[in-house]
Amino acid sequence: PKLSALRAQELFEHIIVGGDEVRAGRREKPDPSIFVKACDLTGVTPQEVVHVGDSFGSDIVGAGAAGLRGGIWVNPAGKPAPAAQLNGLQLWEVSSVT
Repeated sequence: PKLSALRAQELFEHIIVGGDEVRAGRREKPDPSIFVKACDLTGVTPQEVVHVGDSFGSDIVGAGAAGLRGGIWVNPAGKPAPAAQLNGLQLWEVSSVT
């Protein structure tokens, strides 16, 4: 539903859905493999990637574990980020995306 509402298929050539990965016998976020798969599909290194997500535990912790350059946490509730879990990841927070 989120991807359809955002019309993501019109914006991105590759879309990886965690639930689809699990049904195919693979791991989902926060496992680093899903982030590495996205890098491989797009031909970039993890150090070139910033991940945008709304779940600190799945999106931001997973991005850090995969060695991504940064994470943008969509955090409308203004929850504090647990710095100990960032694993060196540069973090930006936004309260909304329009």
